[in-house]
Amino acid sequence: MQITYDKPTSIAIKTVLEAHFPNTSWQVSLSGLDDDLWVAQAYQFNLVVRTASIDKSQASQFAKAFAILELLYARGCPVPEPIATSVHTHSRLAHIHFDWIITRQSIAKPLANKSLSAENAYRIGEMLAHLHHIQAQGYGFPQLTRSGFVGRGTSIYDGVRAICQSDSIWGLDDTVSLESMVIRRRFPQYIPQLNRFKPDIVEAIHREQPVICHANLHTSTVLIDAKDKLATILGFDDACLLPPAWDFAIAACDFGWRAVEDMLVGYTPDDSEQITLLHDAYLLGLIYGLYQLERHFASTTSVIRRARTVQFLTHTLNRLKQR
Repeated sequence: MQITYDKPTSIAIKTVLEAHFPNTSWQVSLSGLDDDLWVAQAYQFNLVVRTASIDKSQASQFAKAFAILELLYARGCPVPEPIATSVHTHSRLAHIHFDWIITRQSIAKPLANKSLSAENAYRIGEMLAHLHHIQAQGYGFPQLTRSGFVGRGTSIYDGVRAICQSDSIWGLDDTVSLESMVIRRRFPQYIPQLNRFKPDIVEAIHREQPVICHANLHTSTVLIDAKDKLATILGFDDACLLPPAWDFAIAACDFGWRAVEDMLVGYTPDDSEQITLLHDAYLLGLIYGLYQLERHFASTTSVIRRARTVQFLTHTLNRLKQR
């Protein structure tokens, strides 16, 4: 009688792996980073297995992420090699009652507190160019359909709201006033400048057609090798249809605007396109910075993270004023 596995265990993970790699003996353990993240090792393999309960939204994320990885990996981008996923019908194991996705493990570590070199930023820009050119339509979180990637939203605003997990975003929602936000109580001197740029934000968010954005470029999703070279980029589960400048705005929050300028050189050889994207990223950075500020002051976030967000907003406003 075949055993049914409702939850991921080391034996269940081995069962999945053995179905795809017969005659291979696996050592499986939790990664220590996440209860849904497993590390599997065999003689010639080092794999990562991510799991989730069978859920339509999670399955949709796995299908989206796997398809994006397949496209980017085939183009030589620094992303994890996709191996298999339960979302594919031929990979579904009837007695495994949870979803999973297998990728090859990268022998690398998160960038963490190290600065992003110009070379690594350039390569991230190259990856973003490939990602943004994947055919897709619609707004918000995309689903993988027979006709390709299709967003589930109805407007460009839906993408920002989805990725921020909030229906009330300053700059996009006229009912949201800076007077009711943390910035009013803590940093009122910024309000006149922010209000001045609000019309430009609306213009920037509509300037380009939405593209598939990574939407999660942080120091934890950028991995480097022992020689500090870019090894791989993680975090494609949050990929979302957004203005192309959104990826650069988010990246600037962790890596700084100088690194974003280097990314843009890798992204496009067109100087005028670089200038336009950088300007739009400044404007969208104001939305993202204020959103982060609200989150940090509403939680037990460290003083250092709050200070970094304020610094990011200050640098962004200064750059806009210099234009």
